Amino acid sequence: MGTPANQFLLYHGNDLEMLARVLAAQLARPLPGRDLLAPDTILIPQPAMRRWLQKTLAETHGIAANLRFLAPGEFVREALDANVSGAGDEAVGDAEVLRWRLWRVLSDPQAMAEPVFAPIAPLFRRPGDALAPWTLAGELASAFEKYQAWRRDWLRRWDKGADSNDWQAQLWRRATRGLVHRGRRLDSYLSRFDGADGHVPAGLPPRVFAFACQNVSPDVLRVIASSARAGTLHFFFLSPVAGWWGDLVSARERLHANADAVFDDGENPLLRANGAAGRDFVRTLFSYEVVHPDEDFAMYEPPDPAIRNGLLHRLQRDLLARRAPPADPASQPPFGAAALADGSLRVHACHTRLREVQVLHDQLRELLERDPQLQPREIAVLTPDIDAYAPFVQAVFAGEAGSSPVIPYALSDGSSIANDAVAEAFARLLDLPGSRFAINDVLDLLSVAAIAERLELEPADFDALRNWLGAAGARWGLNAEHRAELDAPPEAAFSWAWALDRLLLGHATGDDEMVAGVAPLPTLEGGDLLVLDRLLQGLRRLAHWQRGLAIARAPADWAAALGALIADFFPERARDETDRDAIEALRAQVAAFARQAAQARVADAVPAPVLRAWFTAALAESDSRQPFLTGGVTFGRMVPMRLVPFKVICLLGMNDGEFPRRDPPGSLNRLAAQLSGPHRQVGDRSVRDDDRGLFLQLFAAATQVFYVSYLGRDPRSAESLPPSVVVSELLDVAALYFASPDDARKGLVVTHPLQPFSIAAVGGDVGEGSDARRFTYQAGWAKAAALTLSLRSPPPPFATPLRESAHTMDKEWTREQLVRVLSHPPQAFLTRGLGLHLPEKQDRLPEEEPFDSIDGLDRYHLDARVLDACLDDPALATEALVMRLLAEGRIAPGAAGMAATRQSLQRLAPALSAWRGHGGVAGKLAYNLDLDGYRLTGALSRVHGDGLRQFSASKGHGKTLLALGIDALAWFAAGQSAPIERIVSGSPLQRIDAISADQARAKLTQLLHIAQSAQEQALPFMPRAGLALVVSDPDDGLAAAAKSWWGERGEGNNAWVKLALRGATPFAANEMATLEFSEIAHTIFSGLPGVAGIAFAHDEACDDD
Repeated sequence: MGTPANQFLLYHGNDLEMLARVLAAQLARPLPGRDLLAPDTILIPQPAMRRWLQKTLAETHGIAANLRFLAPGEFVREALDANVSGAGDEAVGDAEVLRWRLWRVLSDPQAMAEPVFAPIAPLFRRPGDALAPWTLAGELASAFEKYQAWRRDWLRRWDKGADSNDWQAQLWRRATRGLVHRGRRLDSYLSRFDGADGHVPAGLPPRVFAFACQNVSPDVLRVIASSARAGTLHFFFLSPVAGWWGDLVSARERLHANADAVFDDGENPLLRANGAAGRDFVRTLFSYEVVHPDEDFAMYEPPDPAIRNGLLHRLQRDLLARRAPPADPASQPPFGAAALADGSLRVHACHTRLREVQVLHDQLRELLERDPQLQPREIAVLTPDIDAYAPFVQAVFAGEAGSSPVIPYALSDGSSIANDAVAEAFARLLDLPGSRFAINDVLDLLSVAAIAERLELEPADFDALRNWLGAAGARWGLNAEHRAELDAPPEAAFSWAWALDRLLLGHATGDDEMVAGVAPLPTLEGGDLLVLDRLLQGLRRLAHWQRGLAIARAPADWAAALGALIADFFPERARDETDRDAIEALRAQVAAFARQAAQARVADAVPAPVLRAWFTAALAESDSRQPFLTGGVTFGRMVPMRLVPFKVICLLGMNDGEFPRRDPPGSLNRLAAQLSGPHRQVGDRSVRDDDRGLFLQLFAAATQVFYVSYLGRDPRSAESLPPSVVVSELLDVAALYFASPDDARKGLVVTHPLQPFSIAAVGGDVGEGSDARRFTYQAGWAKAAALTLSLRSPPPPFATPLRESAHTMDKEWTREQLVRVLSHPPQAFLTRGLGLHLPEKQDRLPEEEPFDSIDGLDRYHLDARVLDACLDDPALATEALVMRLLAEGRIAPGAAGMAATRQSLQRLAPALSAWRGHGGVAGKLAYNLDLDGYRLTGALSRVHGDGLRQFSASKGHGKTLLALGIDALAWFAAGQSAPIERIVSGSPLQRIDAISADQARAKLTQLLHIAQSAQEQALPFMPRAGLALVVSDPDDGLAAAAKSWWGERGEGNNAWVKLALRGATPFAANEMATLEFSEIAHTIFSGLPGVAGIAFAHDEACDDD
């Protein structure tokens, strides 16, 4: 057998599938002299492209096996290791590892005090700022990595001691001292194998396939080309333009050259605007100055006009031919207005990201239905920031699971911290040293499924814990010492330790008598202690790591500590497979942290802020575990070299200022500073040029549809917003293919309304013209949009009364249930009758002490507690009262708590003047009343020897008097004949004489009938408006009730009321509702003890607590 030929074969074309077929054919050819079992080596820049190529090869040959895929950088490393010394130092050239070396130098105060580092000295002026050296090291490591690729001559000079007064040169020398870095190794390799002396590198495969490796530096290209000395190199290059285009001059370059015709030069405008990055690679590859292909094979196929003659394909053909848009209509007939809707080029402007995804879903549904041959796997949706769109994609596409057909999809490239609860929880654990331990933050962290599983806590346990801890007054801080560490007064009140002491002591004593300054809270029952104990275990671990994560450690010690942290908070083998994978990924990240530091030969103590910064960055990177090309629509990030061909390519988030990115101004990267000057070299990389090149590649790769979406309207002001400059340029060029370019420029963009149920969303005209390209497959939205064209009518009422249920059949009532139902009948109907729940206030516990003036419900409870305390102990001093209230968590520590107590005493002055020291110690009266088939149970407090005393810190509105009236009825129905003394805020003492037990029982029975009815049908009644009707003059009653119903915070504006009554309100020209409201109001309040002669509190805002 012969030996393989030493050749560099270059294949270039515009169709990746065609290039893949050629590669498959070359793979099928046996290589003379090579072991048949030896794998072929394929260089490929992207994991997604590798997956696609494997699939394509398998479809061609029936199998894709015995193939060795390497990234270009991995191949370079292998070539250097086989031919150049210093293999152990190679990793130092990587930005991640080099950062550690730079950080060690930058963290040395003595080194930074040297005059040469004076230019960066201001960055380290803040004492104790451990992050400043790490942050600067990251920027410099990125810059130095680029120097190794594009400015090795600088590093060569620096290695020889040149530029001794240059702080970057000095820093580079100190960071790489004693090591053979990659730049030096590349020098050695290329000096031996890139010349004409015929040296053959060792250890390289006899045949190498480089597929679409066109985003590499000239030096990497030289190393790849050197494999042709040892065997055959097949190099496949994807180009949107046929032939040579290394002479392209961009508009910016023509401007700098003061060219006479910047744009009228016959150049294809899309190539001129976006081809700078590709132009440089073409110039490098085809100029025969850097590499020297032996043969090149051109394989270009324009879209067939007989099959694909839409706007997109006309643009692609002219791009491929490097041809300007037709100036002469005779050469290429222009499109008419109807071509705007040909569907090959689609541009959509939306108000929000959610609307972008909703519109996309409808557009894809239409595409799939119009073309049965099109499969979801042939559609890619890419965006610069997939994390920003991931929740909306999941909500819209996964939310369609109940409809048909379902569009399968897969999300890839999202960061762990944005898409993984375990990763997010780990990041929060690392932040423990600076945590306030706010109650909601701690409970949210411990309720993460994997952590809760480790602590053996169930979801229902957290509801109980929130109730207990909220009642005990836990707000923030582990204890007084922890609060002091956060520069707060060293007060224990409202800390975790203080609240837990109250709960545990209450469980031990069973009452609420003060013990050593602690006010016990007897809330827990027998089984509750186990749940609280598991919470305590979690808190102890959090407290331990709050200290343990604050100290500096060597990288190896950090790895051990983080392993223990993971073991403390995450199960060894989680029940959920996703959690299991995420926990394993965390362990791998910890190992990577230690490995990087070891590769950098750094064993110094690493401060905790640096550790957190490392993991924050690592967890924000794209998660490699997420799928790509799974058979459904692929959602992913716009990544260079992800040139997998798709029939439909959709780009979301093409917003002005966000894409293309800008090269950072004033960067420490000196290479970036040369990009716009005369020192720029062929192949120098610009972030902005790379993004433009990526846009051009994706545009050329779409075979059927190129879809672009951007935020084109401000969601608040509806102001029009421009798209990305690359989209604007595309629209400008596309418009030139129409007979009326100005009209076409406007018509190419489909602007969608803010709401998906707008009539404009289904093509209707709302002042800007109708457009059939706006449509929806969501039946609910379409129906809602159609309804906007018809006269609005109120929704039909609920079909009531309801069938009998557990609630509607209730005959046993507690006092609290009766008050709750009659205080809000619409809510009772929806919750108890229909089982609905409306989120009203956020289910979040307060996290701050009540420092501000206490008002609302807190003031009500404070006044009630102060009154009870003063009546129970008439000699109670104000200071002792303050201590008691603070121990119970009702007031803030210090002057604020004292002020709140004095204000409460002032409000209670009438009640204390009347009752303090009279009537003895208050008792309680439990009752159990049989009332015409109903049973009502409850207990009355403030029972004295001379009767019942009632007090309310609220003013005398309907809800207050209703609750007090029910208690008064229960008092008399229980056979008590002593009078009732009542004080309501803002009113003088009121004496209520006794009524007969039969009268009280009959009235209670009436109320229970109404409450029973409220669970079966939506009653048009609320107590504030009802009381206004009853106590006002007959001629003014309805007007007074309407004022309470429709006021700024009136009862009629309540969400429960609106949903339950569905327009059938007592004051909306609904005579039946008005009559029913009046009847209920009089039934409830007429004859209710204490209502007659009351001054109704019109000024009190509605509260629905």
